[in-house]
Parts: sequence; C-alpha cells; structure tokens
Amino acid sequence: MADPIIIGSEIKQPFGQDNAKMVGLYRAAVGTGVVSMKDSKTGNDYQCPVGRRLIVFRISAFYVETTSYSTHIIYNSNTANSATGTTVYRNVIANVQTAVNNDCWLEFDAGNYVNAQENGNSCGITMVGIEIDA
Repeated sequence: MADPIIIGSEIKQPFGQDNAKMVGLYRAAVGTGVVSMKDSKTGNDYQCPVGRRLIVFRISAFYVETTSYSTHIIYNSNTANSATGTTVYRNVIANVQTAVNNDCWLEFDAGNYVNAQENGNSCGITMVGIEIDA
C-alpha cells in the first residue's frame, strides 16, 4: 500500500488512504523508565492492530520539572513497556518553559507497541499519527 500524502502536521484526513484513522497517544506517567504510550481514546496501551501500521508525524514534549534536561527515546517494540525493538526516535529536551513540538515520520509495525523511555527530568509526551493498512 502506498504511503499517505501528509501536508504539514495539522491534518484531519490524509490523502490517498480510504481506511485511515487518526491516533493520539500520551505518556500516562512522568518520570524515568520505559512505558507504553496510551491511546487517547481508550486509555489502554496502544498496540498497532494486525494488518495495520502506525505513522507518527508529531511528538510534543513539555517539562514538568524545572531543572536540567531529559532524553526521550521511542521504540517500535513487540513487547509492552520495554526498551527492546527498534529505536525510531531520540531527542534531548533542555529545560524550557514551553512545549517542544517536533514534526517527524516514525513508523510502527502491526502488533507492536509505541514505547517511550525518559532519562533525566520529568516530561510529558504526546504524539499524533495515523493508522493505515499495512
């Protein structure tokens, strides 16, 4: 299946995909460690359904604490809450007062989890993407 055409990061429906679904994800707890991102509609760990793939095109991070920095690592993993699988994103966020919004193109395979690892001070993390046929 062809990749969707995405123009900017404020889309409502991608072109070229009849069966696309917008997906919002969030990290439920701040602090160090690895956790699976939660589906904003269900509150459950997001696992890409069989026969589908997820493309994340925006990651937002915001500080909860006031000092130092935080390193975020995102994994495409077949195990929930695990630093295993493929590293698809890594970014260092310095102590800032506003959210950091990064446009990206991160692909997650069918059956896999979106796992987020945080090293450093506490940050909130959210993601927006589209789920399409594999």
